[in-house]
Amino acid sequence: MMAVRMSTLKPRIVVYHGAPPDELATKLARYDRIPIVYSRAQNVEHLIRSLRRLYRVALRRKLGIRIRPPPKVSA
Repeated sequence: MMAVRMSTLKPRIVVYHGAPPDELATKLARYDRIPIVYSRAQNVEHLIRSLRRLYRVALRRKLGIRIRPPPKVSA
């Protein structure tokens, strides 16, 4: 988070994978108004898939497009 703080380019989001953010990171993120995501996903591929899905949902909501619920899967 210190590298993000010192950089002139600010990210839209910071993702911690595996290790939770410390108290200083959360304070800096609040100060810079950068959302922090702590992920306990099994692997990086699963994390990327989840973030892409979250981005699509957020974009649809922002644009006002109605979101259909996912199909029900029977076992």
